This record gives sequence, structure tokens and C-alpha cells, in this order.
Amino acid sequence: MYGDTDYNLNTAMTSVPSAPQQQQGTGSRNASPTNSSVVCTNEYCVPDEDYIEMIEAYIFPSPYEWLLIALHLTVFFVGLIGNALVCISVYRNHSMRTVTNYFIVNLAVADFLVILFCLPPSVLWDVTETWFFGGLMCKLVLYLQEKSEELQACSEY
Repeated sequence: MYGDTDYNLNTAMTSVPSAPQQQQGTGSRNASPTNSSVVCTNEYCVPDEDYIEMIEAYIFPSPYEWLLIALHLTVFFVGLIGNALVCISVYRNHSMRTVTNYFIVNLAVADFLVILFCLPPSVLWDVTETWFFGGLMCKLVLYLQEKSEELQACSEY
């Protein structure tokens, strides 16, 4: 609506003088008045360099969040490798193809999907409190999370 720049209404309203301004220029009647309103390029009306620093400080993880990320990465890799090994071991050993082991493989696949689709977006959201991947990915991830959790719930009962 405003092109490449965003206007902060509060700043624009406070910077407009209350008295009418005199026209400047050649003195003709078609000369435009001077506009002293501040044009902002971001939502806080600060210089762009400061705004980028504010965003980086907000998004960059704190030491506690680095610990959270490290623990989630450990769970992620151990979970993916462990569940994949369960599936591979039942697939390769014909003597392990029993009804009970098929049930365990079903649980492993469901757990694999939950770890794959639920853990990374949850960590990203918890750390950054922002979603970077747009509306389509948001809906797709939520759908995949719901379906993988349903699969896990169905295989448990």
C-alpha cells in the first residue's frame, strides 16, 4: 500500500505540526507545502542498522537456549538412529518377523515420524519465537505433526 517503506502511525502523527506551514519555493500557488513527517522504514522508526541489530539480538539464542538446542539435537539424532535400527533389524532378520515385533516396528516408525516432523519446528519456534517458512509450510508442518501424532496414538492402543 505504501510501497517499499512502512509508516509508523504514532511517529507520523506526533511529528506533524499543529499549525499550518507556509509554502516554500517560487511563491506560486501550486507549490507543495513542506512535509516534516518522518518516513520510517521499519516498525520502530530507528535506523535500519540498529533495527537489524535488534532483530539479531532477539533471534540469536541465549546460553539457556543453546543448551535446549543441544539436548534436542541429541534426542533427534539418537531417536532417528535408534528407530531406524529397530526397523532395519526386524527387516533383515527373518526370525524377528513376529506379530509383537511388527507392533514394535509400527511404534518405531510412528516415533521416527514424530521426531522428524515435530521436534525441529518446535525447537525453532521455542528458540526464535518466530516462524520463518511462510504460511504454506506452517499449515503443512501442522498437518504432518497432527498425522504423525495420530499414527503414534493409534499404534499404542
